[in-house]
Amino acid sequence: MKEKYGTLLSEQVYAYLMNKGNIAYNHYGYCGTGFVFFEGSILYTHIDEWLLYESGVDYEKGGKYVGIIKAFKTSKAFISWLSEQTDETLSGKETADSWYINNQRITKNRLKNLK
Repeated sequence: MKEKYGTLLSEQVYAYLMNKGNIAYNHYGYCGTGFVFFEGSILYTHIDEWLLYESGVDYEKGGKYVGIIKAFKTSKAFISWLSEQTDETLSGKETADSWYINNQRITKNRLKNLK
């Protein structure tokens, strides 16, 4: 889906993170990508058995991520960035690795259905 998430949804996601602290799956093994409010920043990161990667930002050849994908120090930066995203831009396609592409990723539907 190439429809941008937009400002309204992005503001709702920010408010959710300030209230709940994270948007992440929590189960054994790789849990996809999520958002975590951590030490005053919002992290867009890979989650693995509820552990978030705390350093680095690169995809390592051989099939695994090392580190946080993106970090945001202000609400404005996070909302501005998220509002421009689409399911395609957050799909993991930049890895060209079928394990990561669309594997438990952030999607518009997932964000719209937060409770």
